Amino acid sequence: MKGYAKKRLALFLCIMILIPSISSFLPMTAQEVSAKTSTMLYMDLYFEALDRVILIEKGEKFYLGDFVNVYEPSSSSSHWYTTFCKNVKYTSSKKSVISVNSKGLATAKKTGKSTITIKYKNGITFLNVKVVKAGTFKNTTAVKGVRKRAQKLSKSMPSKITLSNGYKYLEMSRDFTAFTTKHSANITTSGTLRGKAMGKNNGTYTKLAVPQAGRFSALSELFYNYYAKHSPVSGTKKLKIASISATPTEIKIKTTQKLTSAHVLAAHLEYPFLNDSVSKKKVSFRVDIFDKNGVILSNAVATMKKGSNVMTIKGFKTYSAEEGDLVPFKLKKGQKYAIGSKKLSSWGSGKTFKVK
Repeated sequence: MKGYAKKRLALFLCIMILIPSISSFLPMTAQEVSAKTSTMLYMDLYFEALDRVILIEKGEKFYLGDFVNVYEPSSSSSHWYTTFCKNVKYTSSKKSVISVNSKGLATAKKTGKSTITIKYKNGITFLNVKVVKAGTFKNTTAVKGVRKRAQKLSKSMPSKITLSNGYKYLEMSRDFTAFTTKHSANITTSGTLRGKAMGKNNGTYTKLAVPQAGRFSALSELFYNYYAKHSPVSGTKKLKIASISATPTEIKIKTTQKLTSAHVLAAHLEYPFLNDSVSKKKVSFRVDIFDKNGVILSNAVATMKKGSNVMTIKGFKTYSAEEGDLVPFKLKKGQKYAIGSKKLSSWGSGKTFKVK
């Protein structure tokens, strides 16, 4: 999956931080909502980067909600896409050109232009669409590959991720991300053309060659909903620390519970970049190590086997300003350290241990 879900999570959090400072510079989008608005809607980053005139081929069908994000600072709701929201209103200014039903399913009917309005609670955003002739976009290897994978997911899109279907969709997502990464010079994970594939007027239009690719954005949110509950280190059913022992090169953490199958799947979904191969018996995930002054030293990699209540952390690395990169380091004998931070609400909550 090449960190697909993680990357979208990182992008989302970055946007949340940047919204207050960049809102005044953006064109007619959700950011024009008044300062008093608690709900904000904004389009996929690949759409926002341009002037949001989207080219779509006649005959295409896709879910608009897969491209519209929700931000509610006063809400604990986990939804990020209007795909998963109820009572969203989608309106097309020209239904004869492109129609949108109550579930956000858009159908490009004939060539022409239309403005789609999306409303959710007191948030609103707009999407200017131009429907072009079928076959306008070249059926390149990149487009064919993304379309094939997106259509496969569209036919079997789950309502939620479970232990019985989780690995199937994890593999589909990993394959999709690996393919789009290989062809990233020509197409994005959202199905829009980029680089030379954009052709002329690339500063005017966003060419959405494979709109069904948005299904993978929705899938990443289903992944999030699963690991937000079952992650061994960040979920509501996370493991609790019973004891910690350490040497300069290794930390062993004993937990009060054993690692379950749900924990394993959740860790794969949350940390795909740490798990090159998918295993149902063993998994890796992040654990933060702090020094005695509460300064983070390392985002260490912990490994754990299903059915075990002991996780192992080896190969510590920390950032070096001098090297400008992560460098290996060892823990100091007799020194106290902590797993996580209560102040930062990270796993371990600052439980201390002394190195032997």
